[in-house]
Amino acid sequence: MSPEQQHQLLTVDDDDTVRESIKLFMEESGYAVLDAPDGETAFSYISQHGVDCVLLDLRMPDMDGLTILQKLRNEWPSVPVIIVSGQGDMEDAVYSMRLGAWDY
Repeated sequence: MSPEQQHQLLTVDDDDTVRESIKLFMEESGYAVLDAPDGETAFSYISQHGVDCVLLDLRMPDMDGLTILQKLRNEWPSVPVIIVSGQGDMEDAVYSMRLGAWDY
């Protein structure tokens, strides 16, 4: 796939190591990847660049992933959001799906 045809992903996670790991893996899989350490940066990237999908952590300081998910659904309802979290539980998974996440 040529660079102009690559799908643009955004990964949102406050942990630099996790965010970089996801970014490297997805780039090796052929995706163009933006990464954001927080919700405000994520919203700025989406407004400026648009994205095809968001990979979102739930546990972050200042603005948690559920709050980010709600705003994404309100502002950009057609952008798929996939929750990528190592600390969530079944309640988080169910609530995320009810808020409009495509997968957990």
